[in-house]
Amino acid sequence: MGTEEGGARSGEVIAAWIRRQLARHDWTAADLSRRLGVGSGRISEWISGKRVPNPESCLKLAEAFGADPDEVLALAGHRLPTRPLRPDDPKARIIALVKRVPMSPQQAAGLEAMLRAWLEAGPNGAPHPNGAPNGS
Repeated sequence: MGTEEGGARSGEVIAAWIRRQLARHDWTAADLSRRLGVGSGRISEWISGKRVPNPESCLKLAEAFGADPDEVLALAGHRLPTRPLRPDDPKARIIALVKRVPMSPQQAAGLEAMLRAWLEAGPNGAPHPNGAPNGS
């Protein structure tokens, strides 16, 4: 049982990532199988690193786990990473969610205003003197 596209190293990387995501979501392999509509044997092969999910399955994994599809495809070896892989970075999870959410211009402006306010507040949450962002 060799790997599909991506090779042995990609199989180990994506396998470890899937195991972490299952633990983070408190799901079993059977839960993931049902959510993806993929056989439990295939999930087992992914988790063990024996097989690499194909690109379509990577997109399903990204959707199920709320991850950035590009990062999942890169972890599986189907795409070159655009930056060093940090699959568990909370910012990457937030960016993946923002990419998936349909937003009106008003919602986008509200989210942007909230993020800018956080930048201005500084690391401890206190407003920066004169409203200037940190480091200015």
